[in-house]
Amino acid sequence: MPGRAQEAHGASLRCEGKAAKWLNDGVPPAQVAEWAGNSVAVLLATYARCVDGQLPDLRRRLEAAGDLP
Repeated sequence: MPGRAQEAHGASLRCEGKAAKWLNDGVPPAQVAEWAGNSVAVLLATYARCVDGQLPDLRRRLEAAGDLP
């Protein structure tokens, strides 16, 4: 069973991969999952902590639509 240091290193390596880049670039998770050969559930469980910087754009889109929670 890997220790915390190994888990952190593994997460870092995953975050540097193409799937993380695609997610951060705004490619829909369903498309990234297809390209990566995974289900959306596996993709999001693996890369959820890697997605960064999309909140301001999502907030603007929700505000423009009048649908902000």
